[in-house]
Amino acid sequence: MTKDFNQLINYIERKLSFHGTYYEKKYLKRRIRSRMKRTKTDSYSEYLQKLKKDQNEQKELLDTLKVNVTKFFRNKDVWSEIDTIIQELMEEKRRPKMWSAACSDGREAYSLAMLYLKNNGSSLTNNIVTGTDIDEKALKKAKKGVYKSSRTVDIEKQLSYLKNHNEYIENDGQTYKIKQKIKKLCNFQHKDLIADKINKKFDLILCRNVFIYVSNDYKMPIFKSLQQALNPGGYLIIGKTETMPYKLRKDFKTINRRLRIHQKKQ
Repeated sequence: MTKDFNQLINYIERKLSFHGTYYEKKYLKRRIRSRMKRTKTDSYSEYLQKLKKDQNEQKELLDTLKVNVTKFFRNKDVWSEIDTIIQELMEEKRRPKMWSAACSDGREAYSLAMLYLKNNGSSLTNNIVTGTDIDEKALKKAKKGVYKSSRTVDIEKQLSYLKNHNEYIENDGQTYKIKQKIKKLCNFQHKDLIADKINKKFDLILCRNVFIYVSNDYKMPIFKSLQQALNPGGYLIIGKTETMPYKLRKDFKTINRRLRIHQKKQ
């Protein structure tokens, strides 16, 4: 089975340009098995043969493998601290630069932009927030800035963190459209956190719930890239179940251990 699984991953990397070796094997197996169940294939070798013949299934698999779990203001306790950090940054500099790494469909980036305006940031400013992701389909949705509630997704509940969210989003009860004054604050780009170099500098970086999917061999390169992209005194926030590598801890001050908020030393 291990041989068949490895052959499948090699095909996905070679032919579909998806870097499977970046991810934890248990994550890949879980996602692939969900497609095997849908396509009624019983083994990795059988599923590989189907992939080679079926371009639609190739697209379905790629969509399944990409990490797209996101919300507006996900984990309100974390966002309460982010709100405070943005206020402090704006006292030091009028236009702090923020990065939503692995931004998915843009909701995290737009959440940052809303807090910037909430704290009296200038609506005349452009590109305060950079959102990056490896998934072109998710980035297309992010740039569009239109979201819909469904039986399983309650956008109104997600936005409840901000009492005045209607200042930033138009909605008819079902469809939520980001207003232009928020959209212009955000810039979305295709970036691979491992393979691509980040040339900008930021005061606040959110890279939350990415490392739980990444294999150990690639965690350190991502952390180093984030560290290099942070201005001295800048903040890095990772997922609540994620841990910064021991080798890098000397370069950061832990602001909130439970919420995984770290500040790069001056």
